Amino acid sequence: MAYRREPGEISISTYKTVRANGDTYVYQKKSVYDPVLKYDRILGRTLLGKIPAGTNEMIPTRPKKKTDGSTKADGSSREMHAQRVPCTYLSIIQHVANSSDVTKQVKMAFRGNHGVQEKLLTCAWYCFASDGDTWPGIVPWSTKYCGSLPYATAISEDMCHDLFVEIGGNETAKQKIFMERAKPLRSERLLALDSTTIETLSENLRSPRKAPHKDTLIKKVYKVTFFYSMNTRQPVAYAKIPGNIPDISTVSQAVEQLNALGLRGAGLEVVADSGYVSDENMGLLIKNKYDFIFHIESNTDWISKLIEENRQKLETCQTILRIAPEYTGVSLTVNRDMPYRRQRGSSKNNIKKGDIETFSSQLHVLIYYSSLQRGADEKSFRMRYASVEEDIRTGSYLEPEDLKFSEKYMIIAKKRDGEIESIVPNKAAIDKKQRHNGYLVLVATREKDLDVGLEKYRKREYIEEGMKNYKGHTGGDKPRKWHEDTLDGQLLTQFLAYCMHESFESMVRYQKNTLAIPTGVVAHDKSDNLKLEKTLKNWLRKTSLNKILRPVGSHRG
Repeated sequence: MAYRREPGEISISTYKTVRANGDTYVYQKKSVYDPVLKYDRILGRTLLGKIPAGTNEMIPTRPKKKTDGSTKADGSSREMHAQRVPCTYLSIIQHVANSSDVTKQVKMAFRGNHGVQEKLLTCAWYCFASDGDTWPGIVPWSTKYCGSLPYATAISEDMCHDLFVEIGGNETAKQKIFMERAKPLRSERLLALDSTTIETLSENLRSPRKAPHKDTLIKKVYKVTFFYSMNTRQPVAYAKIPGNIPDISTVSQAVEQLNALGLRGAGLEVVADSGYVSDENMGLLIKNKYDFIFHIESNTDWISKLIEENRQKLETCQTILRIAPEYTGVSLTVNRDMPYRRQRGSSKNNIKKGDIETFSSQLHVLIYYSSLQRGADEKSFRMRYASVEEDIRTGSYLEPEDLKFSEKYMIIAKKRDGEIESIVPNKAAIDKKQRHNGYLVLVATREKDLDVGLEKYRKREYIEEGMKNYKGHTGGDKPRKWHEDTLDGQLLTQFLAYCMHESFESMVRYQKNTLAIPTGVVAHDKSDNLKLEKTLKNWLRKTSLNKILRPVGSHRG
């Protein structure tokens, strides 16, 4: 008669599995009989050892080591040894350059040219350490640390100029650096696209153009477009373009750059704001096998219709977001016709290069609504309306954007002598604007989950913070170059310093998030140690990156 185990009785047994190489692994299995399910539930498995192919003797598995390092594998105590290693100003800079892969990428891009490698690294170090100080400052800085920098001797302004001319025209080396920086994107596939506008006074540069910026006409500006990995929080590549080219016209160049980096078909997801959105740009990205998440204006015709169809569902809070409870949302899937400009012709089908074709593609439209945001938008509009009206009545100077605001949302009646007779709101224009207050709309090719889509889009803040760092901490907002070749070389140097800055900021951010938190290790979790870590954490929170990096007793980095 077969033995029947009692409910709750634990059974221990062993079994063997043979691997493809002939080795046999021996496991111990613990199970318990479940009277409800009427079969054994496995509680756990343990690897006992392996029997190598061609033998009959089992080699036992070694026991796991303790995680705190205080004992050896056999249970005996381990003697602890520690050594204090001095960390100098330059050793921190070198560590940041190595950790950000800047050192490796420069040496790879300028292989065999050690002079350029060392000068470029020294200039990038200075740009990062000085918080974007002017280039004349590199002379005393490199003299002070002479012998400890990548370049053995002090660097003069003339040497910087010659270096910038040499590397500025070396597009091959620049693309090699970009390709190395793009490699993590094959696994970390979220990429932000954005640009920043920079003003210059030079009359000799070709790229600057007269262009409107924030409703103000600027005489000489150029743009720098950045690709930024939102998962690693590292810049990947950049491109300098004329200042009068709007963002919406730069997507084709961005696609060419991504294709040159070998990222086509790599599962990349591009995130950008409404300035880059058009049917033609979305079609171009889809045809080149890039997914995207774009913010699209809620007053766009086809989006406005979708909002009206789902307004009741959104404003009655039927779906509340997990990551942002102030928002309700709805996810829609629509088919939309996309125009696509042919990149190649076809004599067989009588199609020429540049012809416009139309194809249908499926898009996910994520619509979010917040009554709190609606109230904030309406309050902001009313305050601005009152401010502009007061300026008009008192005859104060109106900024260009305020003048445009008054023309759109006010009906101003004047007497024959030009005196203001009355100012009344343009109700139709105001109602049309406020109809979509509180709404945020994203359009995507892959992502249709409301929480995940909003979380990905919000990571765009990283590139906005990054561009502020580029302009404020590497001197990116002050070109100070009169010729195109030296400007291009300086841009590459500042880009490398920007990569170092973002890497250093990530290191400090990690320390802020992990210091003074118990880990379960007895030696670490002592109250005295946690107090010291909390003191350091508070210092890091209150101190800027540049001050953290400064040498002891120095007022300049």
